[in-house]
Amino acid sequence: MVSETSGNLRGDLARVKEHLALVRGKLSNMVDILAEKGKAAMASLAKKLEELEAEREELERSESRLKKELEAEECQILDAHEQLRTLSLFRELVELNENHPERIKAMLPRFMDYVVWREENGAGTLEVALFPRLFLAPEDLTLKMMLKEVVDRQEGDACGSAMSLVRGRVSIGVTDGI
Repeated sequence: MVSETSGNLRGDLARVKEHLALVRGKLSNMVDILAEKGKAAMASLAKKLEELEAEREELERSESRLKKELEAEECQILDAHEQLRTLSLFRELVELNENHPERIKAMLPRFMDYVVWREENGAGTLEVALFPRLFLAPEDLTLKMMLKEVVDRQEGDACGSAMSLVRGRVSIGVTDGI
């Protein structure tokens, strides 16, 4: 969804830039006409010049707004990629320690800020808020060792890189069968 919005914004920005170039060209042509014909052309071109200047200003504001929106959208794309990397890393660590539930229990607070279960009419929602980055304390030697093992197993895959891990929150819908 974020990528689609980003694509739409890029298209809008390209159309605004194209229209802005046309308007600037028309303004330039009008200046040339004024230079050639002098005062005789002034009266008929004054109104058109004013309209084109207003249109140029509006297009420049639109261009600026679209650039800001596109930048914000691209930040969301990066945040989504970081969340996916963190969730993938978390899954790898859980799989790596499926026979060691005490390790899984110990690492949960390093990934999750809070967990909330909401139930209505036999169905519920589990909300899991991840920390902006994996929280490691100096005493987390076991978790650091597990992370190294995941990195070594992935041999340079994005999840094992030293990039920041996650921003935002993840909500998971759960039905009454669980």
